[in-house]
Amino acid sequence: MTWKTILSRCTASVAVVAIWTYASVVVSGQPHKLLKIPLYKQQQPSMELPHRLAHQQARAHRRALEEASIVNVTFAWSESSLGVGYGTHYAEIYLGIPAQRASVIVDTGSHLTALPCSTCAGCGQHTDPIYDVSKSTTAAYLACHDFDSCRSCEQDRCYISQSYTEGSMWEAVMVDELVWVGGLSSHSGEMDEVLKTFGFRFPVGCQTKETGLFITQKENGIMGLGRHHSTVMSYMLKAGRVTHDLFTLCFASDGGELVFGGVDYSHHTSAVAYTPLLKDSFASYPVHVRDILVNGVSLGIDDKTINSGKGVIVDSGTTDTFFAAKGNRRFMRAFERAAGGLDYTEQRMKLSDKELQALPIISIVLSGMKGDGSDDVQLDLPASKYLTIADDGGSYSSNVHFSERSGGVLGAGIMIGLDVIFDTENNRVGFADSHCGKRHRNTSRVSLDTADQRTSETSTPIASTTVPNDSIDITTSLSAGLITRQASSNIGAFIANVILISLIGVALGVIIWAKWRMRAWSRIPSSAPPADIESMLTSNEIENQTPLSSSSEGSPLRAARKAWSPTFTIGPNREDDDDE
Repeated sequence: MTWKTILSRCTASVAVVAIWTYASVVVSGQPHKLLKIPLYKQQQPSMELPHRLAHQQARAHRRALEEASIVNVTFAWSESSLGVGYGTHYAEIYLGIPAQRASVIVDTGSHLTALPCSTCAGCGQHTDPIYDVSKSTTAAYLACHDFDSCRSCEQDRCYISQSYTEGSMWEAVMVDELVWVGGLSSHSGEMDEVLKTFGFRFPVGCQTKETGLFITQKENGIMGLGRHHSTVMSYMLKAGRVTHDLFTLCFASDGGELVFGGVDYSHHTSAVAYTPLLKDSFASYPVHVRDILVNGVSLGIDDKTINSGKGVIVDSGTTDTFFAAKGNRRFMRAFERAAGGLDYTEQRMKLSDKELQALPIISIVLSGMKGDGSDDVQLDLPASKYLTIADDGGSYSSNVHFSERSGGVLGAGIMIGLDVIFDTENNRVGFADSHCGKRHRNTSRVSLDTADQRTSETSTPIASTTVPNDSIDITTSLSAGLITRQASSNIGAFIANVILISLIGVALGVIIWAKWRMRAWSRIPSSAPPADIESMLTSNEIENQTPLSSSSEGSPLRAARKAWSPTFTIGPNREDDDDE
């Protein structure tokens, strides 16, 4: 066995041990496992904006029809970092042995996971190489009776498809594959060990055809996280990889984090405010919008109109936010009054810095858990959340639209700066101010964004209470409670630790091997270790523990790190890629 092979196996082993060690947490006094993986984001070029809007509207129109048709290791939660594509956030998944990486849009508005395969006709160029089933030693095509969402069956293979009203579509054959969400390293050998130890069987759509915007999108595919038994969340739960049926999406302008099975409170800067999930037969996350405000003044739109049809859903796969068209005139008039005569338009808006700073805040009020208006959740959107800047730096496009026949969508744009908790286990969705992007991973303390500092003087960052007499109290119970917390260390620090541990282990092995060859029969002098070493180690371990706890008494989970290791994220460091 060569030293190169030994070093490779040692590094892979240390990687697996590191995952296991970091996964150890305490939740409600019980030992569990923890795993973090990152999210990524690539900025959208301005020329894509018209196509993006058409695509978002098509998603909103077809979502109900789409959803209607179609030895174990236990983690307390599995956390993945997020990236950003053309206005959307994406995660990485690894498939099969040898491991093949793919980037997938994180989409709470659907439930299927699909990506281009080597047999795909006309598939575009994406972030990662196309998945090749023939290279995987763990893949197997699913028979028609093995999957309940088959659209067609050919040669006893299950096929699925997805079409959009603006013309985009894809078709795929279902493959049962060994999968891991998030990555540790780009080295295939190391990921093979991770997949063997922590991977789980999961049905993936192997796309054989794609058209329209699916060809031009940066991400390889899509990972549906709707309330359905075909999602990654459900399969991780069945495989015992997580213990709770919930996940969180923490979105930042430059990335974020995805957590399966729990809540990471370490990057929260406010308490969590919850709104109940409504009953739904379309595998989505519908919530009740009680009111819409402009600078604290209600538009006066009846909540039955706002929540008409299939209701309003929280959809991370849609970048923009949509409401019923019946409220458009009220919104336009209210915005013009609050903006000093400036019109809100679907066309490009040329704005000076002074005009931009003077724009009003749009607030979305969601029903609280009590249902009596005393604990309503208020999401405040400064101009930075409802406008997208163009490449010229002086014009902006709107992200909030009153254009739907009924119902609506709360898109990814309003989730920036928030940790959104999709708690299916307790039938609720939570919102908390949060800092989880790349800018905050290297700092021990977090700071508010400039735009948030400007708006927090006059409005609620996240939640406020609505008094029973229907008047809106825009003073916040959360902004007063904003605190700084220790942010997660970046991926590079973790990789450096792994490499350092590996090198130390190899060096010790070389020294022991050399001494054994030179003096095979030498007696090792016996010496007692200093009496205080054990107490020093215990003290250091205690000092290095970092608690993860919620500032909200009603939080479903309270977690504290049990391991000695510092906070890190599982996944390759994409900072170099983003700088290019």
